[in-house]
Amino acid sequence: RKIVSSDDHIALAYAGLIGDARVLINRARMECQSHILTVEIAGLQQKYVQSCGVGPFGLSNLVAGFYLYTGVPSLYQTNPSGTFSAWKANATGRNSNLIRQYLEKNYQETSGQETV
Repeated sequence: RKIVSSDDHIALAYAGLIGDARVLINRARMECQSHILTVEIAGLQQKYVQSCGVGPFGLSNLVAGFYLYTGVPSLYQTNPSGTFSAWKANATGRNSNLIRQYLEKNYQETSGQETV
């Protein structure tokens, strides 16, 4: 299962090593009430990259959710290096380039309720 729910309004999708994903998913579930969830996940990935004797996480995450009070949708991607970026639409994993090309051609802006 490559898409997991962290909270009522946050979902995580990942591509890569399942064992590494479990660590980040568990951390995300603990941090999901915080507005700095993406920064925390990216920070943990960066910490593993720089630690001696510990390899970097072998996965990329898409963190999607809705701002709790405004209902505005948000999407962030974290990379194995620990960097993160915000997106309107994105894909990760195998064939993600084809999906990104599709999204570039067919993306339409929607409100929070239409996104669901």
